[in-house]
Amino acid sequence: MARPDHDFPLVDVMRLYFETRDAARALRLRLETQRREMGVPVAEFYDPRANPVYAADILRHLDLRQKQADLLALAEHKVIEEAAPPNADAEDETLMAPAFFLSAEDLNPD
Repeated sequence: MARPDHDFPLVDVMRLYFETRDAARALRLRLETQRREMGVPVAEFYDPRANPVYAADILRHLDLRQKQADLLALAEHKVIEEAAPPNADAEDETLMAPAFFLSAEDLNPD
């Protein structure tokens, strides 16, 4: 059974990120080696419409890069979520309250 993203510990998210990064690098290396052997310009080779032979690999590489970005965003969210105190929003509102919401007694306790 798949777990929702919020149940995934940060360590698992980062493990998936590094696995995805390694897969993207390996695929990019294969693609780049093939491009150089063919002597084709970068823009022409990496356009899946102009290069149907490698279109699936090119699109897979793009998907892996997007997955990397999504995993980093999830990791960032988890770090921020873990670092925030339980009532962070309430504390922020109290600290950021404008002075005109405070009474004179609050400003001068004497």
